[in-house]
Amino acid sequence: MAQIETKYKYYGSKNPRQTQAQKPRKNAYKSVLMTNNLKISSSFFGLGGGVFLALNTSLSGYGFVLLACSSSQMLIASILEANNIMIFYSSILFLCVDLLGVYRWLLA
Repeated sequence: MAQIETKYKYYGSKNPRQTQAQKPRKNAYKSVLMTNNLKISSSFFGLGGGVFLALNTSLSGYGFVLLACSSSQMLIASILEANNIMIFYSSILFLCVDLLGVYRWLLA
């Protein structure tokens, strides 16, 4: 029994019949790390955008730019995770509202 375990130890699996689809992806850790970084960055951009809007100064229009960046990052993270509800939520609800704010405050 010990010989069998050492034989399969070199293949990275105890089950030699494990298919390629069943084996864990090598880039899965990088994808999770990237989505976590995007989510954290999205939170900071959203917080910064909210502060700019709350100040109600001449720079408040740039708060919508930060909020649009936050929504874009949330959209990218949702696409990487294949989370359809969050894709709809971040793209339709947030990104469109933020782009409308950028147009009204900065471009018009």
